[in-house]
Amino acid sequence: MPVAQAKRVRLGAVVATAGVMETPAPDVLVGSFNESGVMYRCRFFIRSYRDLSPITDRVATSISEHIFRAGMSVPYPKRDLFYAPMPPREVDREAQRSVLLKRSDLFGALDEAEVNQVADELVERHFAAGQDVVRQGDEGSSMFVVVDGLLNVFVESAGIEQKVAQLEPGEMFGEMSLLTGAPRAATVRVATACTLYEIQQATFASILEHRPELTQRLSEVIAARQRGVDEGLRSAEAAARATQHQQESFTEHLRHSIQRFFHLRPRDGQSQ
Repeated sequence: MPVAQAKRVRLGAVVATAGVMETPAPDVLVGSFNESGVMYRCRFFIRSYRDLSPITDRVATSISEHIFRAGMSVPYPKRDLFYAPMPPREVDREAQRSVLLKRSDLFGALDEAEVNQVADELVERHFAAGQDVVRQGDEGSSMFVVVDGLLNVFVESAGIEQKVAQLEPGEMFGEMSLLTGAPRAATVRVATACTLYEIQQATFASILEHRPELTQRLSEVIAARQRGVDEGLRSAEAAARATQHQQESFTEHLRHSIQRFFHLRPRDGQSQ
C-alpha cells in the first residue's frame, strides 16, 4: 500500500492508545525495506518508564485493530520464484559411474557406449591407510581411478624410496600396465582410506578390437600424462624427454606397444 496511507493508519492507532502523551506528539517513520515489505517505526512518549510494557502492548493491539478495520493484513515474506531444471548436484556412484569416468582425460577418447561398457565392468575397491595398491616392478594388467581419498606415489632408485606425486579424486594410475603390459613404474600407497575403481585389461581389449584407431588417441593421452610424471621423476631418474621430437617418438612407441599387447594390426597409413 502507499507509504502515506500506511503511516496514517498506524499514527491514528498510536494516538488512540490510552497512556500515550499528546506532547511530544507521536509519529510514524519508515525504518527499512525487507522481504516482508516496508518496516515502520512507531514512536510515542509516556510519563513513566514503569508503564512501558503495558502501554507498548496497548499500542501494538491498537495498530492490529486499525489495520484490520482498514482492510489491511499483517505482512508476510514475499519472493519471486522462477522455475527451471536444476543441474545435478550429486553423482550416484553405483548408477552413474560413467559420469565419474568421463571426468578423467583417458576416457575422453571413448564414445558414450564405450564409457558405459567400462563403467559396467569396473570393480570398486576399498583400501585402508598405509596399504600399497601397486608396487614398483610388479606385473600388472589393470588401472585404477581414484574415487575418494588420497594416495602417494613413490619411486625407488638406488635403494632409496622417494615420494614423487600425490593422487586425488578423479586422477588415475596404472594405465601403462593396462594398455602395454609394462610392469608397475611406481609404488602407490594409500595416504587416507580411499575408494578406487579398477579397470581390467580385458575390458579395453574388446573396445580396441572394434575400434583399433583408438590406440593413437590413447597413446597421445598417456604420453602427455607421462610428461608430468617424468617431471616428478627427474630427481630420482635422469629420464626427461625434453624435445618435441622425443615426445612424438615416445607417442609412437606407446602406440606400437599397445598394438602388440592387444594383437592389433596397424590400419592403412600407419607404420608397423
